Amino acid sequence: MKTVLYLQHYPWRMWRERVSGIFRMARARGWRVEVSECSRDFPTPREAIRFWRPDGCIVEGGLVSEPFFDQKAFAGVPVVYCDADLARLKGPVSAVVNDFREPGRRAAEEFISLGAERLGTSRIVKLAIAAERNSS
Repeated sequence: MKTVLYLQHYPWRMWRERVSGIFRMARARGWRVEVSECSRDFPTPREAIRFWRPDGCIVEGGLVSEPFFDQKAFAGVPVVYCDADLARLKGPVSAVVNDFREPGRRAAEEFISLGAERLGTSRIVKLAIAAERNSS
């Protein structure tokens, strides 16, 4: 049975949807999927690969911006990156990158069509930072 290793940076809202798609495809092909949440503590991608010895890896994009990420750890293992910053990767890579700008643009157009004149987005928890951003 082939093993596919899914390396994630941290659990996030879309994690379930993405992983369910991976599991559906794997089940249809008789593959096993192992999910590993990599961190600077344990396991790093290199340690996860050494432990699982996968036939291939799907790597969550946020992982490539971490200081402990080492692209060389995947030498000899087929890899597909999901939503990775391709500028951080060396050489030709296989990647699936979503265009998050288009849905944002369409949402803004819809908002404007409702008569809105000011539009803002924020994930900032500290309101003082948001206030500073608004005043600049």
